[in-house]
Amino acid sequence: MMPNAVAVGGLCTKPAKPLSQDLEDFVQSSGPHGVIVFSLGTYVTNSIPLEFFRLVTEALTRLPQKVVMQYPGQPPDFLVKLRDQIRTMPWIPQNDLLGHEKTVALVYQGGNNGLHEAVYHGIPLVILPVMADQHDIAVRAKDRGVGESLEIQTLVASELETVIRTVITNTSYTENMKRISAIFHDRPERPVQRAAYWIEHVIKYGGDYMRTSGSYGHLNVFQAYLIDVLVFILVVACTIALSFRYFTKVSLRFLLALSKSRSNKAKEQ
Repeated sequence: MMPNAVAVGGLCTKPAKPLSQDLEDFVQSSGPHGVIVFSLGTYVTNSIPLEFFRLVTEALTRLPQKVVMQYPGQPPDFLVKLRDQIRTMPWIPQNDLLGHEKTVALVYQGGNNGLHEAVYHGIPLVILPVMADQHDIAVRAKDRGVGESLEIQTLVASELETVIRTVITNTSYTENMKRISAIFHDRPERPVQRAAYWIEHVIKYGGDYMRTSGSYGHLNVFQAYLIDVLVFILVVACTIALSFRYFTKVSLRFLLALSKSRSNKAKEQ
């Protein structure tokens, strides 16, 4: 990152607000098992077929936890019948739910904002990545031991149930996330305060003094996009490929000549 760039990740993070009374009563009714938050985001949720939600419901009903699920529009009959265990809402107060003491896991599509909210509140993850950076976030979450990921295209109910149960019951996921959350919070200022400070700072003084000779504004096209490096790599790759082709061709000629020579000698005998 260049000196004139300031990291302000986590702008959407904030303390949880109280839930509505109806939602609070539902969450509290989960008892010692707690609540799972399920959300695939507005864009993905609106494009997911009904059968996928049937599969997810099958997995969630095998777990002792209650579920708050984002579902667009009127929920189907199979979800309505399970209202006591799975509460569907067109929009869910995700940050407020993640900050609730009863929440034990977030099952979601791997969006960046959801990741920051989960880190802020220390909630482990089960990620079903669909597109863009979601796959990268899923890999990073698994690598850091704060969650697991599953391929949404090949998902089966038993697999989803097992992974969610593992993330909830294996305390290492929560412990790792709590540690990362503590690191996230251990800063002199919140991300929004940091962003506001630097915006005001640049308005006052400009940002030119933070630029270095290596900044993009001081580089030509070849330097900025490393075209010279790419050309060098391409030349080396082509040289290796041509050398391999040449030595393969020479070797084949030698083997054919040797085979022909032995064949002629055998005929003469």
